[in-house]
Amino acid sequence: MATQLTWALIAGNLVWQNMISETNLKEIYGTTTDLEQNCFSATSCWQGYENHKPGYIQEPYLPYIGPAYKGIVFSGINLNGGNDRIEAIDTLVDTAKTYLNDQKFRIFRQKGYGGSTFYYYVPLLSFMVNAVLNKNATFQSEDDISWEQIIEGFDYCAITNLIKCSTATPDGRSKPSNAMWQNCIPKFRIELEKIAPKVVFFFSKFLYPTMLEQQFPGFKRRVQTEKCNVSDYKSIKIVEIAHPMGRGTRKARFEEYLQAIEALKKTL
Repeated sequence: MATQLTWALIAGNLVWQNMISETNLKEIYGTTTDLEQNCFSATSCWQGYENHKPGYIQEPYLPYIGPAYKGIVFSGINLNGGNDRIEAIDTLVDTAKTYLNDQKFRIFRQKGYGGSTFYYYVPLLSFMVNAVLNKNATFQSEDDISWEQIIEGFDYCAITNLIKCSTATPDGRSKPSNAMWQNCIPKFRIELEKIAPKVVFFFSKFLYPTMLEQQFPGFKRRVQTEKCNVSDYKSIKIVEIAHPMGRGTRKARFEEYLQAIEALKKTL
């Protein structure tokens, strides 16, 4: 499938322009208006799971593409609420930048919600990957990276999710049904081809440890450790790591992610 990204001249710089359209989303998911009712897989995905519907109309959403995209893609599982607009991730990124400007580690923190570290670690990792792979930079700790550089990381990456639907599970973590995993990842692979990545980070190391075996035929494992996997899939490098919201200290998480980037570099 031909890539849907093109180069555009913006403010005197050549940058990737996201050409994935609502039409593309409709081709992939079957709808742009109501995933729970009109997605190709809606009946299967919500069978026996209807009581976990969030209570608002969910739409498929476009991936976020940074203005200086370097082929670095980050994929979460699904959005924990908020995917009622096609620009949902773009809005989340814009909002996250305001928190990072205020040097907030937990993004979207508010009364009744302790906040998420996802939109802290994604741009941090993006900045580090670009610096390590393209500039041979080295890092010892988070103190080596400024808040401005973390925000800059959004410029180099794309962000999307494996699963488009959110759920309202009692644990508050929007846990997808088994059918959602099985039905949505093939759709995700089509979206991935359009984003044309060089490397994809999946935050699914412990949530779905057999995902590549089941969903990415022909992959080849290059590195396998307790904390990360690095694999080849077609022309893409896939890195599987723990979700930022998992247990562990901030220092340990940084070291774990840095080791994953170093393992990735060794496979290039």
